[in-house]
Amino acid sequence: MSTGKRWTLAVAGGLIALALALLVISPVFAAETYQDDEIVIDEDVYDDVYAIGSDIIVDATVDGDVVAFGRTLTINGTVTGDVMFFGSALLINGTVEDDVRAAGALLHIAGDGVVEGDFMGASATLEMEPGSRIGGDVLYGGGQAVLHDVDGNVYVSTGGVQFNGVVGGDVNAEVEAPGQSAPFDWTALMRGMQPPGEQALPSVTQIPSGISFGEGARIEGDLSYASPEASEGVEQIVSGSVEFTQRLQEEGEQERRPISGWVRFIGRFVGIFVVALLLGVLLQQLAPEFLHGVYTTFKERPLASLGAGVLGYVVYFLLAGLMLVAAILVLFVLPATGINAPLFRGITLAGMSLQVAFALFTRWLPVVLLGLLIGPPAYRLINKEEKIAPFWSLAVGLLIVSLVLAIPILGRFLLALLAGILGLGAVILYLWAKRQSGQSEAPPVEAPAPGR
Repeated sequence: MSTGKRWTLAVAGGLIALALALLVISPVFAAETYQDDEIVIDEDVYDDVYAIGSDIIVDATVDGDVVAFGRTLTINGTVTGDVMFFGSALLINGTVEDDVRAAGALLHIAGDGVVEGDFMGASATLEMEPGSRIGGDVLYGGGQAVLHDVDGNVYVSTGGVQFNGVVGGDVNAEVEAPGQSAPFDWTALMRGMQPPGEQALPSVTQIPSGISFGEGARIEGDLSYASPEASEGVEQIVSGSVEFTQRLQEEGEQERRPISGWVRFIGRFVGIFVVALLLGVLLQQLAPEFLHGVYTTFKERPLASLGAGVLGYVVYFLLAGLMLVAAILVLFVLPATGINAPLFRGITLAGMSLQVAFALFTRWLPVVLLGLLIGPPAYRLINKEEKIAPFWSLAVGLLIVSLVLAIPILGRFLLALLAGILGLGAVILYLWAKRQSGQSEAPPVEAPAPGR
């Protein structure tokens, strides 16, 4: 991947994460929050919507923003504010009157779909069907992009981009050499693995690499693009000037540009802080009992947490090895029967769930716990008020923790490993104690901002 593409993807991903974090920081307490396997919003909502589920469907009007985490988000109605989505597939069949910021495998705008504002996304595929329109700019990084009517400018860094409508502004693109094979269709894999009854994903148009165009394509502004080879015929669809930059690359040598240590340090710091802050706020709002219990164990039983964490690491690697062996047996040893595919999907899903849970409890949750631990005393140094604000206490603590964990070797390896073991151990001890006691009543606290 070229330097330009890496920078475009980094900008897109960073802006998406920053926008999500800023939106969650703003008063989530007044918003409509939904959490279920399948969420259908079929009545008008006059507020922001926060949804976490498998399949999320908006059939009505949302007079506000929509922030969603799930397998799919389908918008059949109208959203008057922004749409922010993290998951597998975003399907826009209705109208979004402001901006869209999304990351997933598939970003799809149907023929009746309209985005009045800007569209910022990162995915394997972005596809606009005939009749769809984006009223602002497009900033996209991913596998391929099929574009129709865009009123503003287009900035893409992708393997291939195809224009099938009118772009009202300029186009700035970085693409691969034309005529190469189409990128892998991740949505086909997702469709093959999805259980019966779940919402079907649309098929994806496979396009060649480079710049291509269909009937009726037009770029009203200028076209500036970089590629190992020029794409033929682009001049006939561009009203303005065409500027081509050949991206040279010697055979067998990856194009690289050295990144300074300070840039790497700042990037790690920002990444740790944004993800941990987002996770911490979500846990404070959606799972305060769990966060409070794990934090109390982490703070009051460090040695026991250390021992349980070491045991948890051993069990994790044993389970991961067993699942790998089971997957190999199903694929290559057992005879080809109809049960092989469901078994393999089940093992794959179990392995992915185990990996996600392990990463959450060893990499990200410990950062939140350390932020909760360090936050109150650090916050008192800044603000002498008696009452500690839970969010700002967490944010101050995470700033300090993220700075330390971004330090090479000491922070990224030694302290991160120790924190991961302690965090996993605290989760194990809390869940074990909860199971033994059988108590399910949440502690009488609004949010885990431990200053005691």
